[in-house]
Amino acid sequence: MAQQRDDETAAVRDERALFEAVAWPMGIIAVALSAVLWLAGLSAAPLTGMGISLAILAGVGLLVWLARRGRVALASTTFTVFLLLTTGAVTVTYGGTSSPNVMVLGIVILVAGLLRGWVQAFVFGCAAVGVLWAVFLAETQGFAPIFPVLDHPATHAVLITGYLMGIAVYLGLALRQRGRTLAAEREALARAAAREEQLLEARRLESIGRLAGGVAHDF
Repeated sequence: MAQQRDDETAAVRDERALFEAVAWPMGIIAVALSAVLWLAGLSAAPLTGMGISLAILAGVGLLVWLARRGRVALASTTFTVFLLLTTGAVTVTYGGTSSPNVMVLGIVILVAGLLRGWVQAFVFGCAAVGVLWAVFLAETQGFAPIFPVLDHPATHAVLITGYLMGIAVYLGLALRQRGRTLAAEREALARAAAREEQLLEARRLESIGRLAGGVAHDF
């Protein structure tokens, strides 16, 4: 029973570490991208963009706090929903479906799969398609985009670079954490096998001792 509790605690700890490895870079990269666009004069509404990025970072901090209190599943699912809704809002605000921000929808699917498995990856994939079409319909009705993307190639280049680096960072960190988890699981299995072998050896010696004692008593 104690071993089972230890295994469950280790599993929650590994899930939390994976969540933090994915969530923190998301918030940091969002702020860094907004800062670069602002300082380079490549954003149509720099204060709005920075405000959204800081809100993402604050949301990440709140969800990490929640995860560290054992609510990892709730934190990771909320984070993915928050990321999806934020992406939709940013896409409506900046450039619409022609904006590089649409690439973040792919990151949402990737994050959902890394954190919660293939089922949520599929669910959020369908949700991302829904968000994309909702933005398209908003465009056709004249409600989006609120701010057009600046007609400057560097704006697209900076955004796409940030998103591609984000994908690399998220996937790399997640795979590294997953590798550590697998190594820890193999080590735990090896320790359990060693304990089982020691227990069997102790039982064999006890049986031999009882048999020897019985023979000596007969004589």
